[in-house]
Amino acid sequence: MKMLIRSAAAGMLFASVAFGAVSPQEAARLGQDLTPLGGEKAGNKDGSIPAWTGGLRSPADAGFPNHATATITLIPSRATSRCSPSPPPT
Repeated sequence: MKMLIRSAAAGMLFASVAFGAVSPQEAARLGQDLTPLGGEKAGNKDGSIPAWTGGLRSPADAGFPNHATATITLIPSRATSRCSPSPPPT
């Protein structure tokens, strides 16, 4: 049973490598007629899906006009440990 599980795990590991390869021609299309992640830049014929123009540049472009970027200030902790040490193992 352990051998079956190990074989199945190894098969799944190497299957992703085997199917993950692209040809040099397909890789050359990235940034040209494909987006950086491999989607088609062109929209559809009836115009219901617009062409990709480079993605969102700001939260307002995504439909969040009142989005404020939070500024986080880290203050050093002044807390002290009040826990007593654990007893030694017996």
